[in-house]
Amino acid sequence: KKSKPAYDFTTADQVGHKMWIISQPSAIEDLRRSFSQIPVMYIADGHHRVASSNVLAHRLKAKEGEDTVAKGYDCFMSYLIDESQLKIGSYSRLVTDLNGLDAEGVLTELRRSFHVRHHGQLAFEPKEKYSFGMFLDGSFYELILRESAYAFSDALSRLDCCILNKEVLEPILGITDLRTDSRISYRNSSQPALDVRLQVESGRYTVGFTMQPVSLKEIRQVADAGLIMPPKTSYMEPKLRSGLTIYDINLTNDHS
Repeated sequence: KKSKPAYDFTTADQVGHKMWIISQPSAIEDLRRSFSQIPVMYIADGHHRVASSNVLAHRLKAKEGEDTVAKGYDCFMSYLIDESQLKIGSYSRLVTDLNGLDAEGVLTELRRSFHVRHHGQLAFEPKEKYSFGMFLDGSFYELILRESAYAFSDALSRLDCCILNKEVLEPILGITDLRTDSRISYRNSSQPALDVRLQVESGRYTVGFTMQPVSLKEIRQVADAGLIMPPKTSYMEPKLRSGLTIYDINLTNDHS
């Protein structure tokens, strides 16, 4: 990094990117040796893409037969970062309708599993686990989980996003498929509460929810248990500029 980078530019969002290309065999071997001493790595972002890459590799191996020579599809491109440099944000949930209920009906249902506090026009953002922000019918609300009304079964069940799914989105708002249901959208913002209010007041959505970001400890616990977090659990930074690096898996047209 003391030498001049191959790429050095700042994007429109004022994020600087510098890249050094390491091509010397001795330097590459030094890096291989250093990384081989790391006992485990965690996929903090992109585990669904990695899973699909794994499925592709197994399909091609089954078609071509086992071979000791490494193929392009035996690997996938990765971006490694030290935990101390990782910034984790959260995604807000925005829903277009109330599943046939009115605002008071939603609040009544929520009180079965949450302590509900009305904050009026004062923007509320949760600062603790098991606490959620909601903007509904022109007001901010704080939702605090009644732990006696919820069963913790594993590391995944303790994630705030999973609690919101199981106690609000699915049973009250009728959203059972977080990936394909057109009634729900996800947004990342540096000011979640204000962003959610803006989106709801625009008329595109009827209710919005905010929550605390997932922690590194929670990510490790879920991974160690062999579980997979639901979509849009976390927003990871820093991110490389899309297309800055490309990994060619060398597929022929027969494999498309």
